[in-house]
Amino acid sequence: MESRTIECILALCLMALVTLFSGCISRTEGDKIGVIVTLAPQREMIEAIGGDRITVTVMVPPGQDPHVYAPVPSQMLSVAEAELYLKVGSGMEFEINHMDGIIEQNREMKIIDCSEGINLLDMGHEDGHEEGGKDPHIWLSPQNGKSMVENMFRGLVSLDEGNREYYEKNRDAYLQKLDQLHSDIAGRLEAVRGSSFLVFHPSWGYFASAYGLVQLSIEEEGKAPG
Repeated sequence: MESRTIECILALCLMALVTLFSGCISRTEGDKIGVIVTLAPQREMIEAIGGDRITVTVMVPPGQDPHVYAPVPSQMLSVAEAELYLKVGSGMEFEINHMDGIIEQNREMKIIDCSEGINLLDMGHEDGHEEGGKDPHIWLSPQNGKSMVENMFRGLVSLDEGNREYYEKNRDAYLQKLDQLHSDIAGRLEAVRGSSFLVFHPSWGYFASAYGLVQLSIEEEGKAPG
């Protein structure tokens, strides 16, 4: 009886040690980091940096409205297994409504705010939003995209320092593409600086600000036009 008791105690100790040190085991070459993003544009950015060392799940699929979309069970399963969540962080309604539940699903997951370092623009009633709110559509500006990429890079390296050079090389190549995109857009729009353009949903505030344009929105406070 004493022998069996000692064996049980040793087994429990061994399990405790495995749990304690499992997080200290080095990431092997074949391991991929599970990454969650809120929107599809973020997926392109993080896949450009992470390459074949990551797997990515998008919480709000293309064509879905981030103001009303709710995650499905298969997405929450991916959240439970992920190591990194890259939230937009600029006031997206999906994140306001569901981020607490996402964190509750996986408290060990690292959260990175992609809007860090970006000057958020105000949105008034003329933009179809509540007075005093911030424009969440930060990805619609190549210059903002560069800040988002830097934040994503920081998140990846914090989990996988051993592959920093790989991520740096990919990041730098993507930043060059964003610089070229910004230059091309600025050149094409220089002749129409100060002009207005018409949109349905007022999502182009950062784009307009970057290139000296004025967006005019048909939609008001989320309602269809009269």
